[in-house]
Amino acid sequence: MGTLGADPEVSPILARTGSHATPRTSPGSTQLGADGPVCLAEHHQKDRVGLPIRIQLSRFDQWLEQVRCFDGQQLPPEICSEIAREYERLQIVEQQIKGIEKRQRDEVAAMDTEQMRKVAVLKMLNGIGERSSWVFVMEFFGWRQFQNRREVGGLAGLAPTPYDSGKSLREQGISKAGNQRIRALAVEIAWAWLRFQPQSKLSQWYMRRYANGGKRMRRIGIVAVARRLLVDLWRYLEYDKIPAGARLRSEA
Repeated sequence: MGTLGADPEVSPILARTGSHATPRTSPGSTQLGADGPVCLAEHHQKDRVGLPIRIQLSRFDQWLEQVRCFDGQQLPPEICSEIAREYERLQIVEQQIKGIEKRQRDEVAAMDTEQMRKVAVLKMLNGIGERSSWVFVMEFFGWRQFQNRREVGGLAGLAPTPYDSGKSLREQGISKAGNQRIRALAVEIAWAWLRFQPQSKLSQWYMRRYANGGKRMRRIGIVAVARRLLVDLWRYLEYDKIPAGARLRSEA
């Protein structure tokens, strides 16, 4: 009876589960961090310290003692207890996130597998960080063998969907039929690419064609950048072809 690791169909799935760990936990920390202000707002509190709650976490007890209701009175004990419980939960989640991120960094530094090597290579590009490199590889480039650029765009749901009825021919936007997480991350990284790689050929293409247009035109343009960037990243990982005009982190 074989092990799960020996199954060619199961192994990629098991490897990909690691990519979900941090993203699945992070929204929880965001929600927990927001629960404190919600509790205070529901009871018409007045923060006389004047600083956001996230800044006060290092001295939480002192901060909570200084929070007052709208009439200057102290918060009721039950409200203080509720906020304290939310704070404790937030601390646990943040510790879990730190543990996951440390494990990922250790695995990338060791580069024991081809996937970890790709993560290390991808994050060398200026504008692409550790977490986005991990997700790109573990959910996209590390388990699927692409044959051409159309397959890259199609799996991410960024492929165009032309409409041709015989009498009219027009574009209907992107298909959105692929990996939603990768599609959202690609758009986010596309904006970062314009900021951190302004001298690249792709950024220059966007600036010439879309930057001076309206809001809708820029939105269309950034999706086009995301699709082209994914193709460039695939060629970079598979064929060691650095995107035209892009800088590596050591050169920045």
